[in-house]
Amino acid sequence: MDAAIEKANALNKDDYKDFSKVEAAVNAVVRDKDSTEQAEVDAMAAAIEAAIAGLEKRTETPDPGTPDPGTQEPGTQEPETHDYKVIEGANGTWAQNSDGTL
Repeated sequence: MDAAIEKANALNKDDYKDFSKVEAAVNAVVRDKDSTEQAEVDAMAAAIEAAIAGLEKRTETPDPGTPDPGTQEPGTQEPETHDYKVIEGANGTWAQNSDGTL
């Protein structure tokens, strides 16, 4: 029974959709059983193991503010940014429709 409790305690309840059955099974443990009540102890351990086996992992949900790249309209993605080191002409200007040189 202690091994089943340790196994349950090692789990992060936030990783699962509903952890209440595991908590209920652990909370139902009665510690003052003697050797003549081994079947009851085994049943408590089995209940914890069954509750653990029935856990369903939470699925990751994307942040609502972050669009899924697979569903974005073409051309609506944020432009990629780069850090460039300007080594010459840092204060230069460019005029549209000029010859293109800086």
